[in-house]
Order: sequence, then C-alpha cells, then structure tokens
Amino acid sequence: MYKDSNIILAWGSDFSLNLGWINALDTNLGKVQFYNPLHAQGKADGSIISLGDGGEIVYSFANPIINGEGYDFAIFENGFANPAEANEAFLELAEVSVSENGIHYVKFPSNCLLDTTTQIPGFGVYSDCRKINNLAGKYLLNYGTPFDLEVFSMLSSINVMNIHYVKIKDVVGSMDETVCTRDADNRKINDPFPTPFISAGFDIDAIGIINPKYPTSIETESLIDDEITLYPNPSQSIIYLTSSSMIQHVKVRDALGKIIFLSNHIPSSINIENWNSGIYFIELQKKNGNKSIQKIMKF
Repeated sequence: MYKDSNIILAWGSDFSLNLGWINALDTNLGKVQFYNPLHAQGKADGSIISLGDGGEIVYSFANPIINGEGYDFAIFENGFANPAEANEAFLELAEVSVSENGIHYVKFPSNCLLDTTTQIPGFGVYSDCRKINNLAGKYLLNYGTPFDLEVFSMLSSINVMNIHYVKIKDVVGSMDETVCTRDADNRKINDPFPTPFISAGFDIDAIGIINPKYPTSIETESLIDDEITLYPNPSQSIIYLTSSSMIQHVKVRDALGKIIFLSNHIPSSINIENWNSGIYFIELQKKNGNKSIQKIMKF
C-alpha cells in the first residue's frame, strides 16, 4: 500500500520502545543505538528507528482501530528491491500483535516459506515477498504491509472493534535454535542475520490507520513533505539523488554510525565505488530542521 493512498486516514504518533540487541547471539555488543523518536511518528517518509534483534515498538491509539472493510492498518519499513528480480527485495521482518488494553495481545498468524537450509546473510541476498504472509516488512520503502483484523473476528478474547495498541516485534532471523523466531506453523523465519550494526533489525518508518473508530483527518504530516529519490539502490558505483526542495545538509553514515560523506547541498550523485560492501544510511536535512533517513546498499 503506497504511503499516499487516500484510504489512509491517520498516522501513528504515540509509542513506547524496547530496543533489541545488535546481535542476539552476542549480547556483549549491546543494544541498537539508531534511535530518534521523531523518526517513527507521522506519515511514512523514509526516516526510521531500528528495533534491533527481538526489539519491539508498541503504538497506542486514543481513537481505536476497528475491523472495517478490507485492510485496517499498514506498517511501513524501508526495504529495497533486487534490480534483477521484481518479486525479490532485501527485507527485514517483524511480527505484529494487537490489543485492547496493552496487556493481552493476539498475534497475526504469520507464514514464512523462505528456505531455511541456508542462513540469509546480513546483506547481499534477497527474499521473495510472495513466500511471506502476515509479517511486517515484506514490501519496499514507501509501501506498507497491510493487516486485516478480520483474522481475529471469531476470537472471544479480543474485541476487534476496539484496538488501542499495535505491537511490532523484530524477527530474529537466525537459524540458531536458541534465538530463532518461528511462524504460526513453527517454521523458522529466515531473514538477514547477523546485522551486527547499531542499526540492526526491523526498521520502523510509520504505521498508517485505514479504519479508525471515529471520523478523523490526518493529524500528523510527513517530516519532509517533498519526494526524495535515490537510484539505483542498491548500487556498485554511483547513487543518483533528486529532490523537489532545498536540502541544507546531506550525510551518509556507515552501519556503525560513522559519517563517511558530508555535503552542504544535495549533490546530483554520490560515488560509492570505493566504499566497502554493506548497508549505509543517508540523512537529508532541510533548512527547517526536518530530516529524512533512507537506507542504501553497496554491493
């Protein structure tokens, strides 16, 4: 579901965080640090909070979500496509649960048919979104994964016309029995692991509400209201940038948070040919202080 869809009537803004590990198999590395509370508020715009291995974010809604017609809400991450195969992308996944009271949650029954004989590494390997169901993060940047409360309509333990909380919990994609996350059929969920960076795990961008209980208008707008385009992404040599507004600063950080590129205007391109293969984050800041952070990948 595209971020500008007119069926999205509101965006999540209130939440609590429980950040996860940089590497669930090596907790000595500590927890993730790629965190700014503004980056998971309002409209999807590419700015994110990385949850870390097993980390979670819980959105709360004074105006509850209801089981209406079709999908009821959508969760936005920042995956990016395989340029050689339209159905494949670099995906980081998360389980989704809902609650009336913030205490008792029911989890969307997920299914993941990705091969589990070989661990998907931290970067460079793509997943087929057609083999994933009821897990957030199965679509690309600016396209949300939609969820339908109808799957719980026959449960007496929850009122699907009064959902005040949505919990999004990072999938630990390791094939190790001691830390792995499993789907509703007890299959291991294989997603990139390890990603031993301060930006590890599911990257939450936004949650859009399609069916609020009471009439509403969109209360929180995007932090950056113009379109910023990066292409090709991933790339081996050149990343091109276009934007419809004046950008004051451009920074690129590596996965450890070190600034490796800095400009006081938006360049038409960035040469990444001499960078190490891996994941990077590009931060674009307008004169009013608003920021957008997007993920780029170097082969």
